[in-house]
Amino acid sequence: PKPTGKILRGVLKPEGSNGCLISNGNWYSSGTCARFTLLKAEFGGYNIKSSKGFCKIGNEGYLVCGRNVTPMQFAYDKDKKWVTFGGKNKWSAEKEPTRFKQVPISPGYDGPIQFHLKLQAN
Repeated sequence: PKPTGKILRGVLKPEGSNGCLISNGNWYSSGTCARFTLLKAEFGGYNIKSSKGFCKIGNEGYLVCGRNVTPMQFAYDKDKKWVTFGGKNKWSAEKEPTRFKQVPISPGYDGPIQFHLKLQAN
């Protein structure tokens, strides 16, 4: 599948919370936010890419980005600037990240912490 040219860039932040996503797809509250690229995919969604590679929802249900990842299609709400997956508006996590602890996030409402994932231009 070749990108159709539409590209969006920015950092991905859990709306209303501290921190942002780092290049492996985890949520982290200290350190540098990764810059993500959203590439318009062939069938209407977006593929997400970080410096580590494309992103997908892995076998455990968490967002992962890396070198040998086959990209999955995510949706993007242009008005609200939310990135979503599988028709679920929100993402969730088991806990908020602490200073040195990264937290994986998953699409949907499974974890006690729920948030929208917002793309902020940087």
